[in-house]
Amino acid sequence: MDELEWIKQAPEIPLLPKEKRDSWLTPSEAQRLLEELPEDLNAKVRFSLATGLRQSNVLNLQWEHVDLKNKIAIVHFYDSKNEHSFNVPLNDWAMQVLQEQRGKHPTHVFSYNGKPLKKIQYTLWRKALDRAGICPFYSSSCNRYNDYPTKPLNEYKFPDGFRWHDLRHTWASWHIQSGTPLEILQKLGNWSSYDLVLRYAHHDISMAAAYANNVSLD
Repeated sequence: MDELEWIKQAPEIPLLPKEKRDSWLTPSEAQRLLEELPEDLNAKVRFSLATGLRQSNVLNLQWEHVDLKNKIAIVHFYDSKNEHSFNVPLNDWAMQVLQEQRGKHPTHVFSYNGKPLKKIQYTLWRKALDRAGICPFYSSSCNRYNDYPTKPLNEYKFPDGFRWHDLRHTWASWHIQSGTPLEILQKLGNWSSYDLVLRYAHHDISMAAAYANNVSLD
């Protein structure tokens, strides 16, 4: 339409609805996964569960962007999905992981064999998920996934596969279950839209339960 001018108007093409996943681990399931992970990958998963950061934010995190004194990590706009810099409050769990990583690499917080990583070691990740009874993400069109999962899908939790990004869903779900308000979670997770946070609202039944008796015949 624009370049070749073969048609006057482009047809409207219905797009597939965006997949909405609600895959998250209970604390006991997360602990089981951590026990199956090698030490360096274990640290990355713990930091993701403690902060809700995306995989790229974890792997790209540099020491110059970490304020250990004030317990803050800075994600700059060029590493942010919505292109806005934001501060990440570091809880005690995250601080423990950072202390363990000190001295391992001069610039990057997380490394493997002395070198920064651009992506995690997916083979180790899938093996650990499989041993923990959590179905690794798989694709019939991608040969490298063929070895995992090793069991029938109905024997796993999340038959459609558990992704690294689902650690972020786990973090958010734990926050809501622990009473963190949605508007605070939006700031912690750096979501640009409140609608993106509402997907976790169903995890909080305590707040709604407090108002259940507001309706009666008395």
